[in-house]
Amino acid sequence: MDRADEKAAATIAYLKEQNINTLMITGDAKTTGDAVAHALGIDEVFSNILPENKAEAITSLQTKYGKTAMVGDGVNDAPALVKADIGFAMGEGTDVAIDVADAVIMQNDLLKFEYVHKLAKKLNQIVWQNIIFAMGIVLLLSGLNIIGQMNIGLGVLAHEGSTLIVLVNGLRLLLPLKKSKKSV
Repeated sequence: MDRADEKAAATIAYLKEQNINTLMITGDAKTTGDAVAHALGIDEVFSNILPENKAEAITSLQTKYGKTAMVGDGVNDAPALVKADIGFAMGEGTDVAIDVADAVIMQNDLLKFEYVHKLAKKLNQIVWQNIIFAMGIVLLLSGLNIIGQMNIGLGVLAHEGSTLIVLVNGLRLLLPLKKSKKSV
């Protein structure tokens, strides 16, 4: 495999580790689609799909699996990119694909997809940490106030201090993500 195929295979392996189904929708013949899918480790292939039917394929995948992402680079992929819950266009793809996609992988490096997925998971984790912490502080301060045990000065200090903690916790998103051992 050349380098691009190694990156695609590494990305697909990562997605499988995350229990994310990988599928390929292609206009190519079944033998070609199956060979590429086998080489990259893709779970399922839809071959001989006409461009106008790619969006229908996405709809059926959404029914079967729920949230669906699509990665494409050509004019023929544009309707499916629009139909997917999130569409990713490759940076060296056609202008049409880039225009309709929700996000563009500018360097044509599928390992960026892995990075974005990890970053999104980290973002979700930090947001929930911040919500739970902030609501916990508010409930604690409200409870203490209701029973008459809250000094206004300490209450303001605790509330503003918790705001700073939430801010600092959010800044953790700026730290580099841990490198995958399998990254190419």
